[in-house]
Amino acid sequence: MSFEKDYWIWDLILLVALAGLLRFHGLEQLPLDPAETGIGFQSILFQYFGESEWIARLPSAVCGILATTWIFLWGAQWFGPWNGSLAALLFAVCPASVYSGRVATAISLEQFLLFLFVVSAWKRIECNCLGHPLTEPPRASGRPSAVLKQALHFLPLVVLAILLVAVNSQLVPVLLLLPAYCIIRALWSWRRGGHEDHEFKRSLLYLFTSLGLIGFLWYSGESLSASSRTMEGGGYPGIIEELGWPLFVAIVAGTMMATTKGRAGWLCACGFWVPVVCAIFPFTPLSPRDAAVLVLPIAVLLAGIPLAWAVDEIKGRKISARKRYATLAKFAAVVILIVAAVAVTTEVFVREDGTAAIVRGNQESSR
Repeated sequence: MSFEKDYWIWDLILLVALAGLLRFHGLEQLPLDPAETGIGFQSILFQYFGESEWIARLPSAVCGILATTWIFLWGAQWFGPWNGSLAALLFAVCPASVYSGRVATAISLEQFLLFLFVVSAWKRIECNCLGHPLTEPPRASGRPSAVLKQALHFLPLVVLAILLVAVNSQLVPVLLLLPAYCIIRALWSWRRGGHEDHEFKRSLLYLFTSLGLIGFLWYSGESLSASSRTMEGGGYPGIIEELGWPLFVAIVAGTMMATTKGRAGWLCACGFWVPVVCAIFPFTPLSPRDAAVLVLPIAVLLAGIPLAWAVDEIKGRKISARKRYATLAKFAAVVILIVAAVAVTTEVFVREDGTAAIVRGNQESSR
């Protein structure tokens, strides 16, 4: 399926409209809860537009819509148009995502900033290059670039990391996704061309730079103590309870498939699993349930990979390696899409704390 503008533009418009409808519907009718601490720049909006429930929640709703847009665009860029459409749809209607976009907290902003951080990491480190490094020849160093110049190339990531930590200082551990990816990238480059490979040296530079940045942010934060950790919903049961079994299974399947898709797949895998796994350890102040909500934009990208494969199989865009397995593959694709449709319908309409209940204003069903 080619990524043609006159096709995907209507998908994008419909998805943005759906995300906006679910987040703005009846927003002014919901009384502010004491737990809704708000975002720092809301005071500026209050000065110009007055204080109201709608204005207080406006930044969260806008961040949710922007995240839906970016998921669509980058999902299509990394894994194909079907992945972009399906992942954006999952994020637009997911109860945790909708709730985050309807409360006056920084959760929706944190989701958007983290996704921007992952996108910026791909652009800075991979320079918009798709594919797998092991399928490419080693890259000669050529004329070495100045260390300062390469460090300045890393500057947008530093700015985004500081913004993310400024919003919530407990989010420093999630930044470990970047050194984790740099380690994987360094191993790729070493296997491909040894220490003479230019990408191996760049990976080490980015690895040590990111570790230095994370160390500085970690020790400069005053609230990064384990005592400030939220203990509710700990461990993997809390993560699965937050995401739901169908979505979690799709994420696991998508992670396995993402490892075959090269740079973008491995970066997304690190972007989801590293923050979630780090949140399980007691030395991090972030709870696993909060981490699962935070990485939701990346989670739906991974979950969209097997769904996009199923759509391509049914439409005949992809042919199985062995023709005798073609019928079995199509049957599996049909089952996957049916299960996904039932799961999404249940999450949106059936569950007591589902999307429909949240949109109707049942704040007690909050996550």
